[in-house]
Amino acid sequence: MTLRSFLEKRFWVLYPLWICVSVLLFFFLRGAGDPSRPSGRIDQAAAGKQAITYLQASNPERYRTYEVVHVTYATKGDDGASSRWLVLCDSEERSALREAVVVELDATTGRPLKIRNAVLR
Repeated sequence: MTLRSFLEKRFWVLYPLWICVSVLLFFFLRGAGDPSRPSGRIDQAAAGKQAITYLQASNPERYRTYEVVHVTYATKGDDGASSRWLVLCDSEERSALREAVVVELDATTGRPLKIRNAVLR
């Protein structure tokens, strides 16, 4: 008996078995929280949407064409009093960040803290 015939005869069961195990894990873990997203703060997609909404509400004419370029999380103590999301926004025409702004949002509530110009170095 060759190795190939041994594998073909004995281990074909592993494929459907692995699929069944995967389906069962998917079913039983469907409500589990994502450990990469700690509870108690809004996620980055929501932070980006909140920042654009706040920008367009503060000055609809200027920020009409702005969109989210990057979102990052700043922990408590990283140059601030509380944890927050920093959302970099620039116009759709991509101004090479000359007209970009940073919107700071509270990480837990999504409340806007301030809008400032992006610092280019």
